[in-house]
Amino acid sequence: MAAPILAYLGEESSLDMMTLYRFYGKSVPFVSSKDALNNATLRGYLNSGQALVDYAKILLHIKENLSAEMSPIIVVGASYRGISSQSLGAVASPAPILYFDNITPSNAYYDLVTNDCREASEGCYMTIKQSWVEMDKTAARKNGLAFLSKKFKTCKK
Repeated sequence: MAAPILAYLGEESSLDMMTLYRFYGKSVPFVSSKDALNNATLRGYLNSGQALVDYAKILLHIKENLSAEMSPIIVVGASYRGISSQSLGAVASPAPILYFDNITPSNAYYDLVTNDCREASEGCYMTIKQSWVEMDKTAARKNGLAFLSKKFKTCKK
């Protein structure tokens, strides 16, 4: 059996090959970025389906140029790249595909985190739960949201 090729669909791989969507960086074909985005035909290349085609073509090109036609390709990725990996047939545990098409309840993640906190410490769980009540009260006051934003440094102007 030939040695496998590990393809990490992330920012970079062990081959120092960076895969980016078209129209970003120096990869804009034919014209400037502005002109490309204003052209419906060229803009059609800027989508997730085209990105998957690009990944597949790159991986096949690597196999051919490294004389590795018999090598299996192991594709991994996380988050968005995990979803891309799964689209190519990979197993990606952090890819949240079960949230699409209402397969998993939208609050399932929060329920899991809440249960983890509660199992670790009932006191911490109650403190966190009460903090939401206090934040809701503060937010309902005049300038309450601005106060919370400043306090938690959530918005920069």
